Amino acid sequence: MNEELYDPECRACELAQHDYAELEQVTDDLAALVRRLAQSLRKAAPDNELPSKALDYLNRKGLKSSPLREL
Repeated sequence: MNEELYDPECRACELAQHDYAELEQVTDDLAALVRRLAQSLRKAAPDNELPSKALDYLNRKGLKSSPLREL
């Protein structure tokens, strides 16, 4: 983060960082749910192309990897 733009005393900045962290967590949770649903659909209907499309979307948006593997 650019030191010149960040003011640790700025309440709005603090709130924005908190909001960003919450949104990031929601995004990670939704991506994990999509991966689980895609896997289940792939098992239930192997000929359905929706699981591949969903996983491809996550990959294109940079959401395919598991947050647990990044630790």
